[in-house]
Amino acid sequence: MLLNAVFFIALLATAAAGFLSAGLAMTRVAAIRGAQVYVNQSYQRASAAAQDTLARYMSSGGIPDPAPSMTPLPPACADARCAFTTSANVQLIALPQTASAACDPSQSSCAQNEEANPYVDERRYAARITAVVRDAGGTVVAQRSDDLLLRTIAQPPYAVPAGARDGSFDGIAASQAAGDDGGAAPATPSPCGQVSTGMSESTQIRVAYRNAVTSACSDGSAWRSGSYTFK
Repeated sequence: MLLNAVFFIALLATAAAGFLSAGLAMTRVAAIRGAQVYVNQSYQRASAAAQDTLARYMSSGGIPDPAPSMTPLPPACADARCAFTTSANVQLIALPQTASAACDPSQSSCAQNEEANPYVDERRYAARITAVVRDAGGTVVAQRSDDLLLRTIAQPPYAVPAGARDGSFDGIAASQAAGDDGGAAPATPSPCGQVSTGMSESTQIRVAYRNAVTSACSDGSAWRSGSYTFK
């Protein structure tokens, strides 16, 4: 009888330990899943920092060559209890482009319909972002590494996202580069119809000149394809 009681107690203890282990594992999984929200927030913070950095350089006359280095984003509390912290590294990457009327098939990517007007001089730049989430003990619980593609221009806002995808955005040069949603052609050939409303039905950057005397509008856009290789 005593032996049975001991065995029963041991069985209960084993079962309790099993339930505890399963409970801890489920809690850990829930925490890691919750951290995915924070890693996306960290990635967005790094994306904004990359965009702001390029915009500052463009507003001051241009981006240095070689590409400038960015200071890693310092750890920041991701929640009210600071149970998770986020940080990120950003590497800015220049994308030398071969400008032509059509995409160069020898290059891996092509930015179609870039605005070549000298007042705009649209180009492509890249930011390689690695965002990390750590728990209170410093263990990495979530990570995201993506490449952000940006359109740089000589006018405000100076730098705007063109697209992004996991890993890289290299595509088939014969068509619009994967991850590059800039330069989609408009439905109407002239930008003058959008001058008064400020609306546009395309993702192209378009230039319109307004005569100060007659108020006549003329199309000042000039297009080029900027082929580049990025890995």
